[in-house]
Amino acid sequence: MATRTEPGNPPETPDRALLVALESGAAQLRAQAAQHSPSWADPDDALQDACLAFLRAYDGPPGPDALRYLMVAVRSCAWALGSGAAVRHADERPLSTTDAFDPETPPVRVACERPGPAERAERRERVRHAGADLNRLKRDERAALLLFGLGFSYAEIAARRGWTATKVNRCLAEGRARLRALAAN
Repeated sequence: MATRTEPGNPPETPDRALLVALESGAAQLRAQAAQHSPSWADPDDALQDACLAFLRAYDGPPGPDALRYLMVAVRSCAWALGSGAAVRHADERPLSTTDAFDPETPPVRVACERPGPAERAERRERVRHAGADLNRLKRDERAALLLFGLGFSYAEIAARRGWTATKVNRCLAEGRARLRALAAN
C-alpha cells in the first residue's frame, strides 16, 4: 500500500478511506446490506464483514472509488450470508403441514431468523480459518481473489492493479488451487 504524505495532510490509509466511505455513504451501505440480506440480523454482519474485507484488500485513495468498492463488498458479504442461511434451513418444514402433528414423526423445528450461539460460533470459526488460509497466499493471489470475490471483473482487476490479463488469470488460478489445497488439509 503506497501512502503519500504531504505536510499538513494525514496519510491515505485503508482506515482513513473506510472512515470517509462510511461517513459519506452510511445510509446507502445500510440499505444495500438490508436489501441483499436474508434476515433482519444479517445486514449488520454483512456490513461488518465488508469493512473487514475492505481493510484487507483496498489500497486506493478515499473517495467515490472507495465507496463503490465498499458497496460491492457489502452486497457480496450479504449474499454469502444468505447462501449459508438457505443451506441451514433447507430441511425444515412449514408449521402449516398436518404431518407435523403425527406422533410417529419427530417434531418440527421452527426456523428462527436470528442465528443461535452455535451457528454464530461456527460462522466465526469458518471465517477465521478462511482468513488464515487467505493470509498464506502470495500477496498478488490474495489481492486478485479478494477483488474477484467482491465483484470486480477480470478487466477491472487488471486495470486496478496495473496487471496484464495473463497475470490476472494466473493469480486467480494459482490462488484458487492453493486455497483448495489448504482447505483439504
